[in-house]
Amino acid sequence: MIRHYPTSKPDNRFTVELWTDDETRPLEQLAVAANFYLAKAAFDEAVRRMPGKPILVRHGIRVVLESRVPR
Repeated sequence: MIRHYPTSKPDNRFTVELWTDDETRPLEQLAVAANFYLAKAAFDEAVRRMPGKPILVRHGIRVVLESRVPR
C-alpha cells in the first residue's frame, strides 16, 4: 500500500500577494510556497518585475515581507 504524505499543511503556507495601490486589499495571489525560502525567491522576482507595486509575503495573517511604496 502506497501512502501519500503532504509536504505542507494548507494552513502552513506562505503566500505572495500583489495588493491594491492604496494597500487596502489583495489584488492577486502571485505564489504559494511550502517554505520561506521559496516564498522569498518569488517575492524577489515579483518586486523585480513590478517595481513600485505593494507586494506582501504572508504566513497565515502575519506579514513576513513587504515592499513599501513611497508616498
